Amino acid sequence: MTLLNMTNATAMNHPDSSIFGSLPIPDVYAALVPKFAQFHQDPANIAAHMITTPLGFVAAVCIFNRLTNTAGIGAMIASFYVLALIPVVSPAVFYGTAITTAIIILAAARLKLSVIMSLVLLIISYFLQDLAHYLTGEATFQSTYSAGGHVDFANLELWASMFYEHVYFLLPLCVEVALPTVVKTATPALPAIFLGLYQHMMLLVPLSIAVLGNYGIDSDAGFFPFSFVQQRVVQCTVGARALNQLALIRDWVTNQNPTRKTTSHWWYSTLPAEPKAAFDNVASCEAIMSMFHAKFTADQYYVDVVKGMNEIYISAPNAKGTSDEVFYTEHVDGPIGLYPFCSVYRCIVGMDANRAYATHFPMAGFDKAVGTGNVLGFDFHREPHFLSRTETAIDPSLPQALGGDGRRVVLKIHYSVYPRGFALLGYGLHVLSVLYNTCFRALFLATIKPPETFLEVMSGQVVVQFTRLVNTFQRVIGFQNALYLAVLAVVASPMVLNEYAVFLVGTSFIHYLRYITTYYHRTGVSFEAFKRDVLLFKTLSIGQLGYLYLQHFDFAAPDVLSVSMIAVGYTLSILATKALGIDRTYFGVELGFCEPKWITDFPYGVVPHPMIVSQILALGGFLKLAAFRAVVPWLVPCHIGLYLCHMLQEHFDVHQGGRVNLGSMFSMGGVTEQVLRKKVQ
Repeated sequence: MTLLNMTNATAMNHPDSSIFGSLPIPDVYAALVPKFAQFHQDPANIAAHMITTPLGFVAAVCIFNRLTNTAGIGAMIASFYVLALIPVVSPAVFYGTAITTAIIILAAARLKLSVIMSLVLLIISYFLQDLAHYLTGEATFQSTYSAGGHVDFANLELWASMFYEHVYFLLPLCVEVALPTVVKTATPALPAIFLGLYQHMMLLVPLSIAVLGNYGIDSDAGFFPFSFVQQRVVQCTVGARALNQLALIRDWVTNQNPTRKTTSHWWYSTLPAEPKAAFDNVASCEAIMSMFHAKFTADQYYVDVVKGMNEIYISAPNAKGTSDEVFYTEHVDGPIGLYPFCSVYRCIVGMDANRAYATHFPMAGFDKAVGTGNVLGFDFHREPHFLSRTETAIDPSLPQALGGDGRRVVLKIHYSVYPRGFALLGYGLHVLSVLYNTCFRALFLATIKPPETFLEVMSGQVVVQFTRLVNTFQRVIGFQNALYLAVLAVVASPMVLNEYAVFLVGTSFIHYLRYITTYYHRTGVSFEAFKRDVLLFKTLSIGQLGYLYLQHFDFAAPDVLSVSMIAVGYTLSILATKALGIDRTYFGVELGFCEPKWITDFPYGVVPHPMIVSQILALGGFLKLAAFRAVVPWLVPCHIGLYLCHMLQEHFDVHQGGRVNLGSMFSMGGVTEQVLRKKVQ
């Protein structure tokens, strides 16, 4: 006999019927609350439920995460569930359920329990819940089901419906009985924005997924615009077996007697059996798979070869006016930069001792001349890059087959990389990339020779200019940022929430959080992406401050002190930026991209932390204006608070793997100044 059945004698009589489906969902919950509360009145039982119930859900989420091989899907479903509760539960219960749900999702993602361990935890939590009822002498709510809580095979549909009601609302029901009445009555109504979120949930959920999925595209990435961003170029060197296969392919290419005037291409599908088999062996070699799984963990991501894009490629000198010019122009290969969770990678695999041609990755901050067996992988749709050729680097003493002919022969191997729970999305990007590559390949080949007619000139320029346009957009704004801003604008617009504050909050503080996360993590940062993002969001932030300030500024009776504080603050900031340079301003030294340099130009040496102090002075000027302060009293204090947090982080050099240096309390410039003084001395 189970503990559940032992308490049935004290159970109150309830009709064996389900109310789900017969009433609106808010009424279903309202009907369940008093029934559930009758079986959960003892404080000890309630306290036990607030432990055992979340534990049970942690176990269930761990199982779900294992089955989908990602924590992302569970988090999305949980968010959808919490939003669905907005019209159902009271404000206090909503907040309590949202917080508890977030803790459950984070705990499950952190614990990563196996299915067996999750089942054990689920059973233990269920047993402890029954034990709590038994020890407190309260019957279980499940005992009111048909057949006294047992699985009622005679009325299985009814029993299952009652069980579903119980489980679906279990978390808010537990929060409901746990919260004191005074808290529930004292909690103010949910802001109107929450109801707006609920009303437009069917639009907001897919848009949010798209935004989160475009930021969270590898194991190192966060899901938000303020998350630390590492560079995404990967590289390795293949082993002896793959080198033999590369030599076989290189010999086959040499025998084709390729032209030296333009690039040459042999598509994978057109290769004879022997070089095609060698190509397959290289594409699936252990070194390349291990390279990907260092960035995309094997238990979370699949890596599939995209054969429809693969080719053997020979570089050629820059031929102005032809489509070959695009290789020497900074560019992004593909236009599908807005695709959630998934990536298509192009890997360049060297087949000779190339020294003449180097591939440059401005956003990642490094260059590489791909030689024999070297593999260089980058996101086909997101990573800007370009090729350069140095004639003097050619080594004519080498045999032609090893690069003495000054040519660079490489394999271009492509891989679709996607989370294990998103196979359909991964396949979708696979298909779209092949389709784009096939179409663009036809246009590229049609314009590969020097143009002779007006149509040929225009076609070549279409290839080059479209490539430049896509690259410029990625370098200046970024595909992910553009999507985030567009979605935020839609949400804030009259079509959805009609609340400008949503856009204001969503864009005003991103750069501070990005400063803090990047300064803390440091390793492998994509420096150009970091600078692009913080400059973009800082510009938006200051622009909105200026707009709101001018909108409420009284030009007839100007606040001279307010204007002076803003002018002096931003003048100091500009002087500090000029003294440091852009790279050093944005942690170039701390991130390892600049050599340490002792700065003596004003305002350094006079004003401590002049960059931050000057910004706070300017922000104080905005706050000084009474009309501005009356409209957005919270805006400037939030700015200043985040600036101060980052200033303390810089002063004490708080970063991953570092120690807080209390000695910097007595130095105007903090730890950075102490380090630089030692170098100068």
